[in-house]
Amino acid sequence: MDNRQGMMISELRNKEQDHPGESQLVRDLTFFKGAMASWSLYFGKVRYAVVSHDLFMIVLIPVEGGLVIVTAESSFPLESVEVLSNAVQRELQIVAGKV
Repeated sequence: MDNRQGMMISELRNKEQDHPGESQLVRDLTFFKGAMASWSLYFGKVRYAVVSHDLFMIVLIPVEGGLVIVTAESSFPLESVEVLSNAVQRELQIVAGKV
């Protein structure tokens, strides 16, 4: 989700996999993005957030221009989430020319 350009989606999954709840998920994540921004006022910058379901995991990584949303298998190790968040932040800084 980009604060200036709205939702940008990229998918690396098999198109035959049906995900009937995707549109509701996008609406809910839009709300969650606002909640994370509000929480930052009270608790400091959000580094990442994880929502884990039986079938998949959602990793939300706030970035300067919005929010990176990564979905993974539910078995994705929680200890790897911080590594993922750091890698996303580092790559976006390189792209933005801040490194």
